[in-house]
Amino acid sequence: MQYENHSNLTTLITHFIKVSNSIKGQNSTEQQKYGEAIARKVFSHICSVYSLSRGHKLLLSDDSNITFVDHASMAILTRAALESYLTFNHIFIVAPTVEERLFRFQCWDLAGCVERINMKTICPLDDEQRKVLGEDKERLAKLLVAIEQIELYKNLKKGLKTNLEKYGKWRLDKSWADLVSGANFDKNYFEDTDSYLCSYAHTGRSSALQVMHAYELGSQTQLAESYLDWILVILSKFFFDYLTFIPELEYAFESSKQAVEVAEKWKWVGENCGKVPITDL
Repeated sequence: MQYENHSNLTTLITHFIKVSNSIKGQNSTEQQKYGEAIARKVFSHICSVYSLSRGHKLLLSDDSNITFVDHASMAILTRAALESYLTFNHIFIVAPTVEERLFRFQCWDLAGCVERINMKTICPLDDEQRKVLGEDKERLAKLLVAIEQIELYKNLKKGLKTNLEKYGKWRLDKSWADLVSGANFDKNYFEDTDSYLCSYAHTGRSSALQVMHAYELGSQTQLAESYLDWILVILSKFFFDYLTFIPELEYAFESSKQAVEVAEKWKWVGENCGKVPITDL
């Protein structure tokens, strides 16, 4: 399984780069530009997890070295990849209508303005920062006017409107578990996965225990390998969503039978892994 996972990831990563570069330089709408930025974020996290899985050999000042696999960082980046993918899927892929897709994008966009406006700083703002803050406030005002005209917004409960406009809660009444279901992942499996990964992001006791017990390189490698299953699932699911986002890429995707087979297999795993153990696949 270890060699196969590394081989599958190399195949998918290489093919994703080829596919995404096949229409490089074409004009994009604002939504597409932001979608591409989130897509790059997903892909970068996945590549970083894969790179970390190969281990580090750190040369010290006395010419000695330490060798280790940073499985804790892999967990945190896997969670970042998963949530970035779910954001991409929720905003750009699974909205049932064009109007709702625009609404979800505008809510996310507005949340970004609110976040930067509310950001606290320990230093006085310089001229450039004041300019950016002014631009954010102008953009926020325009977004509020646009969003308030949408029927979906008008039908929101007052509390959800307040959470969006004041605190930037762009998911409104949806939890991450809801986004997992919306992306057609196996919900129970990925709820457990997210809980486990959160323990690493927030330094929970279970993550400290695993770091404590994974003192030897072999134990670290074994833990690291488990994350390759997850990022294979995320990358495969994301690959198909990316084709939905940019349909012109489908011909380039289909140019590699091997990559298509790997992506189809691991997409299926993500949608069924709570029903069938990965070791049986």
